[in-house]
Amino acid sequence: MNRHTEHHLLHQVEQREAEARLQREEAAALRRQREADAKLKREEAVVLRQQQAAASERAQAAVLSEERRTLLKVSQFIWLGFGVVEGLIGLRLLLKLMAANPNNPFAILVYGISDLFVWPFMGLTVTPAANGVVLEISSIIALFFYVLVSILVERMIWIIFSRPKV
Repeated sequence: MNRHTEHHLLHQVEQREAEARLQREEAAALRRQREADAKLKREEAVVLRQQQAAASERAQAAVLSEERRTLLKVSQFIWLGFGVVEGLIGLRLLLKLMAANPNNPFAILVYGISDLFVWPFMGLTVTPAANGVVLEISSIIALFFYVLVSILVERMIWIIFSRPKV
């Protein structure tokens, strides 16, 4: 072989080696790009899961908050209802202690409504009276009973319907 052919062949070998090296480098760059893309997708998936978990926690907290508000409103209505009943019984007790005129329309109204709530306790004990003043022990017992019932009902509502915090 002559020198020119040898030089030409050597040049072709170097060129092929350079092309092969370039192909290897391109393949390595492509592989790194794919790995970077895969890592980015994994990180995006992690962020998405974290966002979904945070949104779920916020939604759950909102539901629990709304349930708590509802239970508070129910508790307030329970206390209001029993408070009205106890107020009527207390007013009845006061009117009896003051020897109020039982024919007065206000006294008739108070006695009429409170009779319903004091009736179960009538005759349980003696009712001391002197000069028109009456100490109605059954009304005092009814007051204590309805206080206990109101506490029991309110607590049971909370126990039954409230969810523990997670």
